[in-house]
Amino acid sequence: MSLSSALVYDRILDATAISHMVVKIFTLVIVIRHTPPNMRYLSMFLLNGLLWNFGANLVFTVMHFYPTYPSECFRVGGILSELSSELFGHAMMLLLFVCIVNCAIALTATFCYRYLLFRFKLKPQRSIVFWSVMHLFATICTVFLYSCWTVPKARYPIQDELSSNELFCLDPHGVWKTAALSAFLGVVMSTVFFAFMFSFLLLRSIKEKKNVMHKKLLDRHRNILWTLITTASVPLLFAAMPLTVAIVTVFAPRLPYAREICVSCIVVIANHGTLYSFVLICAIQPYREAARRLLSKAICSQDGNISKVSKTMFLPRSL
Repeated sequence: MSLSSALVYDRILDATAISHMVVKIFTLVIVIRHTPPNMRYLSMFLLNGLLWNFGANLVFTVMHFYPTYPSECFRVGGILSELSSELFGHAMMLLLFVCIVNCAIALTATFCYRYLLFRFKLKPQRSIVFWSVMHLFATICTVFLYSCWTVPKARYPIQDELSSNELFCLDPHGVWKTAALSAFLGVVMSTVFFAFMFSFLLLRSIKEKKNVMHKKLLDRHRNILWTLITTASVPLLFAAMPLTVAIVTVFAPRLPYAREICVSCIVVIANHGTLYSFVLICAIQPYREAARRLLSKAICSQDGNISKVSKTMFLPRSL
């Protein structure tokens, strides 16, 4: 990547970092403080996904990863770039992978929970325990696979490809690269598959129950499902798809424009969280109304302060 391109990439991530943090924190406050009692357990699954997404955004805020293809090494930029070392770079990349994998699991968990709740009246507490175990298992597997995939820069097999001393590297060949990338790609594909599968199963179950259950209750379940589909379309389109493309570039870093394609995918992935938060608030009525109240209160308060300042400026001074 040329210096000018790296600078543009750096500035884009820096420029969007503040907005990400503000929007994410605002969304977390809305979900935590303004969830109605009948949405309590659903909000836990939504909050789970938001927190993992927030963690990934936090990593992107303080660290910018530059692929140095054709070498499978990365250079670090961002706020903490001055503190970066080979070990620190690996730690932050691992943290990013853990957050992304758990984001995918959180999305799957939400659709699975809605289906099992409707079809089998499964107690929400059991779902929470099961998916907590799944998060722990996924985290352990991610740490293990990533640790096996890393290679010290001094032992990188193709030293001529190293363009800088300030790099951390992954093994460009071998079984651990294939295992790690295949598992990562499998998680992404499984998330898409299970989201569609549980949506289809829930819609079919709702249709089967139309002569048994009250229409108002069926409509509520159907509306919740379509709301989840609407909100999930953002991470599926703007995270899963570019992530798949980025994984392909890691598999084949010598493809034409692989570096530029990977960087473009990273920018899209790093910025999708804000759009997801916005869609989530707009799609769910209690959150939409709470956001409107908070924003109206903030605007009115600001207008009141401006009005007070204006009146003070035009008060006649005593002589």
